Amino acid sequence: MPILNQKGLAPIVIVGLVLLGALTIAGTYFALNFTQTSEKAVNPSQNQQAVTETIAVEQVKAANEKSLLGMEGVEKVEVGEKDGKPCVVVFTFKETDELQNLENNGLGGYEVVVENSAQTH
Repeated sequence: MPILNQKGLAPIVIVGLVLLGALTIAGTYFALNFTQTSEKAVNPSQNQQAVTETIAVEQVKAANEKSLLGMEGVEKVEVGEKDGKPCVVVFTFKETDELQNLENNGLGGYEVVVENSAQTH
């Protein structure tokens, strides 16, 4: 077995330090990315949450618009906002028990606001 002198040991030490540095950098990169991803998934910003809710309320409106327009007195259906939260707005010239029920119970997890368009003319 050969004996390593200082000249033979230097390349081994340099390679070891380079590998250690690369592992440290890679470990730090993965640790930071994992932390950021977890934080975003657990605590989304309010802006991201509002975008998600708006898309969902649009889907609720689209899925129910045909049946809502088929109700007596309903003229149009829109997406609106009440108390800072998205809602489904139903415009009607005649308020019915069916619309009152929707207003009390909501639709697809969103509040329904019934606007009497006969009063605005």
